[in-house]
Amino acid sequence: MVDFSHNPICRTRQEKSKQKPESAQNLSALHSSIAKCEKARLKLKEGSPQQKWVDRQLEAFYIAVAIMEKSTEQYTKNQLQAALKTLKILTGKCERLQEKFVSPGSQRTLADRRLKAFQTATAFLETKIESEV
Repeated sequence: MVDFSHNPICRTRQEKSKQKPESAQNLSALHSSIAKCEKARLKLKEGSPQQKWVDRQLEAFYIAVAIMEKSTEQYTKNQLQAALKTLKILTGKCERLQEKFVSPGSQRTLADRRLKAFQTATAFLETKIESEV
């Protein structure tokens, strides 16, 4: 593996990511997932199962971001539960994906950050649902 730690650009990026608070990293990972889904959605056939799955993910991400940012937007209990279910599915997929990575790298880092963001969002949603009862 090549060591780029001597490179000032790489070192600056690493330092910036370490300086970001965990909540900002989680929101950044969710925003990244939103952008990825919005881009993918454009390529999918209207009404296809793949498009419906991407739409479910997008709705879950939007709700999670709103709750984590303490937005005043209101959601029904059904919307919160659907978002929670979707995030739990995505968390499981990320956990299985992590097992396939042998060495550290950008894809592993991406999966790690998304997993942490999905777990945090799941915790926020569970708290929100419990407070609604």
